[in-house]
Amino acid sequence: MTPLETDLLQIAWPTIWSGLLGVAVWWQRLLMAQLNSIRAALDEFREDVEQIKRDIAQDRADDRHRIDKLIGASNARFTAIESCCSIYHGVKNRRSTDQESWAQTSDFNRAQLLPRSPRAVLGAVMASVAEGDTSAACFLFSQPAQAQLAAAWGAPDCPAAVLVWHARITRPADYTTSVQLLGVATTTSPDRETATVTGCGLSWYSPIDGQHPPAGPASPGRMTLRRILEQGYQITDYRPC
Repeated sequence: MTPLETDLLQIAWPTIWSGLLGVAVWWQRLLMAQLNSIRAALDEFREDVEQIKRDIAQDRADDRHRIDKLIGASNARFTAIESCCSIYHGVKNRRSTDQESWAQTSDFNRAQLLPRSPRAVLGAVMASVAEGDTSAACFLFSQPAQAQLAAAWGAPDCPAAVLVWHARITRPADYTTSVQLLGVATTTSPDRETATVTGCGLSWYSPIDGQHPPAGPASPGRMTLRRILEQGYQITDYRPC
């Protein structure tokens, strides 16, 4: 390299070096922009996945809620219908010399139609009240408990009390012991012959969108239960909260 070329290189080298650095910085910025774009796309995709998960969870909760509601309403309705059928056919077919046997059979048939757990009793009561089904609701109460229910709701009898209660329900579809209902307390004796279920200060909560407003009276009451003929539970004592 001649002295002239060396001098020219020394003069031009800062410009060349600055150009190379500029190209390097531009390339780095281009890569960073591409990485940022990829990260934003991944974040958006992640949010979409989380939204899908939330939607699936909400759909499952809604389906479970509808199933619980359907089970509660169906149990309460079939309880009343099957009880009436059992009594009707028993009266129609019994012999005058077999009254005691028929009475025992009728009691057993009725006992089979009662809910099999304390929480299920409260669920059947709430579901039948939400439907305004006085027959199904009152079937779950003994005669003394029906009188206590009527007194607690300021009504002349059990059917009237159910209708008063029903009128205060704002969301009948949600008024049942679904997975969204919190605050139900139950106790059962060691022999499972007696139990209690307390629904005082209940709350409705969804894991997806949090606390919900009450679907109706949040304190259905305190209920003492007795197992009938080793079958279902009947409410033998009712107290307001």
